[in-house]
Amino acid sequence: MTKKEERFEQIYSQGKINVTEIRVDKETGVSYMFLTTHLLRSV
Repeated sequence: MTKKEERFEQIYSQGKINVTEIRVDKETGVSYMFLTTHLLRSV
């Protein structure tokens, strides 16, 4: 892989506050699911 080429490819993303992403490792073919919560607080 070249330096500019990324190992992981994001194939799915949904949500703004509760974000679900699926990424595939291009070298191994393994899929990973990431769940993230972005909590916004106003002051």
